[in-house]
Amino acid sequence: MGKWVIETNNLTFGYSKRTAVFDKINLRVETAAIYGFMGPNGAGKTTLIRLLLGLLPHHTGEIMLFGKPLKANRLEILSKTGCLVEQPSLYENLTGRDNLNITCMIRGLQKDSIDRVLQMTGLTDAASKRVDAYSLGMKQRLGLAIALLPQPELLILDEPVNGLDPLGIVEIRELLIHLNREYGTTIFLSSHLLSELEKLVTHIGILRKGELIFQGSAAELDAIQQHQSTVMIDTDNNHGCLQLLKQDYPAISLVADRLHIPYGDKETIGDLCQKMVLAGFRLYEVKTDHHDLENIFMKLTSN
Repeated sequence: MGKWVIETNNLTFGYSKRTAVFDKINLRVETAAIYGFMGPNGAGKTTLIRLLLGLLPHHTGEIMLFGKPLKANRLEILSKTGCLVEQPSLYENLTGRDNLNITCMIRGLQKDSIDRVLQMTGLTDAASKRVDAYSLGMKQRLGLAIALLPQPELLILDEPVNGLDPLGIVEIRELLIHLNREYGTTIFLSSHLLSELEKLVTHIGILRKGELIFQGSAAELDAIQQHQSTVMIDTDNNHGCLQLLKQDYPAISLVADRLHIPYGDKETIGDLCQKMVLAGFRLYEVKTDHHDLENIFMKLTSN
């Protein structure tokens, strides 16, 4: 297997010939990455996930998983893949354990994995309950347990924390990080909880109107965040500081009686503060206004 676990080349798909959901998508997901896939509603996230699993036909372009074409190697690829797409399909008149047993029978898996995935997803005590008595969050956990049964090398998840309470979200986050770090599991997931993605992912892709407008590592996103950040400074005489610094720092401005300057690097900010102090001004506050993932997402996906 090469560098990419998931690779698409000029992937194009539409539900009709007139309208393409997306056009010439070139997705790249590295081995052992946690790749967060983001986009507004209707951008095509779930459609692309269905294509990666071979659930939708008639696309153009190429889909490669584990370095092999999906069309020619679907059974082999899916044997190493676990997935949870939107709401899990469950037998609600049966127990959680029964659902896992049936999945093992259908996929030819050993049943000794059942207790392991129940413990991993926090469902051991609820394993003997009928699924129709499960909450939405418990059903989501059971869907994830089913996805984990084959000990997959690749885990594809669509809104995996849907319906979970804050504690459940933290537990699933920690589980995914554990799978990634301890077993090298590559994880591809979409979620609307951007603050949660920011704590979890190593790589990010942003889809807007069928176009992949950003794809890169979390470090590259951090560089964008830093580049778009503003340093806000409050002194005992902000107007006087503005006149002092305007010539050397032309981008500095006064907004709501605070000095604002685009963040360049910490050395520059240090020199600026030192210059104000040496000129006799007193500094009350120096604060960086970072653009978090939500702000960057809104900016990139806006018209």
